[in-house]
Amino acid sequence: MSHQMRHTNREQGSATIEAVIGVPAFLLFVLLIIAAGRIALARQAVEASATLLFRYSALTFNGHRIHYDRRYAMEVEGYPGLVVHGPLQATWLLNFAASIRGAPPSRFSFRGLSTLFDDDAVRLHAKEDGDRLKLWTARDGGPIAMSAEAAW
Repeated sequence: MSHQMRHTNREQGSATIEAVIGVPAFLLFVLLIIAAGRIALARQAVEASATLLFRYSALTFNGHRIHYDRRYAMEVEGYPGLVVHGPLQATWLLNFAASIRGAPPSRFSFRGLSTLFDDDAVRLHAKEDGDRLKLWTARDGGPIAMSAEAAW
């Protein structure tokens, strides 16, 4: 079989998988690896909108204005925007870990390392570490803001 015929057959196979289940073959492969719990690295973008920060402040009875009053955060405290709650980042990471492994972890620890702001492009990251996941939040090109570890 020639190289071109093998390449064509591979493309047809991928197209068939996509037609049957509605998911491109490459994405299916990535999803299968994640579902098997063998990921090398996973990333997910999250948005820390002003509305979310206000609601999280209300939900947790956190009255500190740096999380919901932009003018106060910038003019009085000197921040470049609203501060993203550390516990909110930990909650994102806990849910991210549970979505990767398909069940909530039995142990979860986290530590704040630097500040995130509402205008930052925030991403959740996860990496396998034996039977655990190492997780972290960071803005694009920025330092780690929250580190975490989950175990099952």
